[in-house]
Amino acid sequence: MNVCRLALIIAASIVVACSGSGDGDSRNGGSGGTSGAGGMAGVGGLGGEGGGGASGSGGAGGTETCESALLCGTPAVCCDVGDECFEGACVPSCESGIRCGGDGSVCCASGDVCLADACVTPGAGCTDSFDCPEGDFCEPTLSQCLPQPTGPLCELRPELVTFEPMVEWHWDGWSQDDRYRQVQSTPAIADVDADGLPEVVTVAYRSTGNNMLIMLNGEDGSENLMIPDSTYNVRWGTGAAVGNLDGDAELEIVFMTIDRNLIVIEHDGVEKWTADVSSGAKQGYPALANLDSDPEAEVLIGGKWFDNDGTLMQDKGWIGCNGEWCITAAADFTGDGELDIVSGNRVYRADGTLVWENLGATDGFVAVADMTLDGKPDVVSISAGDARVLDGVDGTVVFGPIAIPGGGVGGAPTVADFDGDGRPEFAAAGQGNYAVYDLDCQGDPVPVELCSTGRNDGILWSIAVQDLSSSVTGSSVFDFEGDGKAEVVYNDECYLYILSGEDGSELLKLANSSRTAAEYPLIVDVDADGNSEFVVPANDDQIVRDNCDVGTHGLLAFGDTNDKWVRTRQVWNQHSYHVTNVEASGTIPAQENDSWSGNGLNNYRQNVQGEGVFNAPDLSVAGLSVNTSSGPSSIGIQAQIANTGSLGVEAGVPVGFYQGVLPDGDLLGFEQTTVALLPGQSETLLVEFTPGAGDIGPWDFFVTVDDEAAGLSLTLECGEDNNEGSVGAAQCVVVQ
Repeated sequence: MNVCRLALIIAASIVVACSGSGDGDSRNGGSGGTSGAGGMAGVGGLGGEGGGGASGSGGAGGTETCESALLCGTPAVCCDVGDECFEGACVPSCESGIRCGGDGSVCCASGDVCLADACVTPGAGCTDSFDCPEGDFCEPTLSQCLPQPTGPLCELRPELVTFEPMVEWHWDGWSQDDRYRQVQSTPAIADVDADGLPEVVTVAYRSTGNNMLIMLNGEDGSENLMIPDSTYNVRWGTGAAVGNLDGDAELEIVFMTIDRNLIVIEHDGVEKWTADVSSGAKQGYPALANLDSDPEAEVLIGGKWFDNDGTLMQDKGWIGCNGEWCITAAADFTGDGELDIVSGNRVYRADGTLVWENLGATDGFVAVADMTLDGKPDVVSISAGDARVLDGVDGTVVFGPIAIPGGGVGGAPTVADFDGDGRPEFAAAGQGNYAVYDLDCQGDPVPVELCSTGRNDGILWSIAVQDLSSSVTGSSVFDFEGDGKAEVVYNDECYLYILSGEDGSELLKLANSSRTAAEYPLIVDVDADGNSEFVVPANDDQIVRDNCDVGTHGLLAFGDTNDKWVRTRQVWNQHSYHVTNVEASGTIPAQENDSWSGNGLNNYRQNVQGEGVFNAPDLSVAGLSVNTSSGPSSIGIQAQIANTGSLGVEAGVPVGFYQGVLPDGDLLGFEQTTVALLPGQSETLLVEFTPGAGDIGPWDFFVTVDDEAAGLSLTLECGEDNNEGSVGAAQCVVVQ
């Protein structure tokens, strides 16, 4: 009769199973025999003569079978009932499916994960790492906090040779009237409607007198909430802030109209309250901050701040202004745990008390950071064509003023470590130049180890740009590679630039036009896919005036073609954004942490990931088995797919099953993982192989996990050398 017997060579970590009939011939149990007495799993079936079979004494022939039906290792042995085959050896089964320890001998409890060879119990729920305690990271597949290991870890650090962005979506005009297609406002991005995906809130116009509020789906740019100018004619050149003002699940949207009313609406457009802010011919971007540590946030615009119900708390006129535009910011300058309101030359407590004022400095756009590394906040101010830094304790000037290269009043500043020296620098655009300022780039001699360009005028580097219209365009920064050096993302009248923070060299230049106001592009995970994108406003109604070769309009989201940019947050909720001013949910913290200390911060208008930014999965073939119990008509090929990395993998990983010897073979079929694989977890997939008539082998098989031949998106891993497993020379033999 034909019985599937064992004649195999085991490669990698594999399992080969075969049924035992119990009626074999003792002659097959001879020296080194492949199918001993009692059939494949019979007594003495796998051992040599007298050598002891898988489940009994060698060569004796008999009726016993391998009860577990599981054969494992080289040479193959019958595992005990309750065992499993792991890396070619019979081991006690791990009921949770989460193996850990350097040799996989530790079975974690159900619900745990395996990080750095140790079982770890997940903590609180999270969306990003800033929802977690310091030292923890947010595991995105699990959406829970985990302690970031300090030892060796599966990591993936991107190495970008060139920037290769692609347009992920482009909103190019209102579906009901495509004349409303111009965007000149910094977007606000957060999950406004609490559906688990970010929304993008900004202003679109057909003329500077006709401006509508738009809210787009961050996943694909489709229209969500569109409010025409007949309802709210939003002030052109300004934008919105979003955040939770009332403690419900959804967020509120705050903006300024053309007749200078401050409007607060619910996520669905229902008006919550309105206030008159018409005093003074100014326009501004609103901001949200919790000024009194109660559960609800307050609304700020210029020098006015309102309680969450619209009650006016203080009116200091228009502050935080550079020319026509005003941008409000808040930080704790007094160290009392309460936020203060800051402009280019003064700081107020929330009760209106003046903390300090420097009458020798002019008002302006600000950023807040510890520029002098004394543990206390400083004020970076761009005002009336000058750049300076003021001591946040008393307002004295500690750097500058330095005239903005290329002229112009100057745009809102950013703060980051641009050159990777572990010390902060700040940057701002002017009319004809974009410059990075470095407190270390002054003195005689200049400390070259801290000022790599060797300049002594307070400027690390500057490059020529074109902003002849407003000269107040902003910018943002992002460390795309995670190498400690932040890149600049900036748009002038004609082009979008990504610039090296180290020396200003051009990494990317894309045609993207704007008549310019105080807007800037920003970096965020806009579609919640775990990858970073940059979102860019565009308008083309002044390209002739500005002498731009190509015009662009609308709102665009760019992603990396190869998904190599480091991960980041899903929120950027206002023009004066800094990581600690808003939680991932859009909640404004009751007590905001200092943005200049802890958790890799000391930056402004920079999005970061926090802990675990380089954590990566590592997919492997932990076990491969061939089950011939139904042979010769059908052969089952089972692959145990494991994640031995430090980050989870969503379901849908493609696995290819092949007949043949690596690297060539005939495709038997593709399967996909059906569950998320957290660190340490595995899933077994099965493909049936049907031999041809009379074909009893031998057969060779192999599997490839994350198989590019499937034509599906692949997983970026810390290691790509363990994605294959094979088994050889499995066959059915004739038993007399």
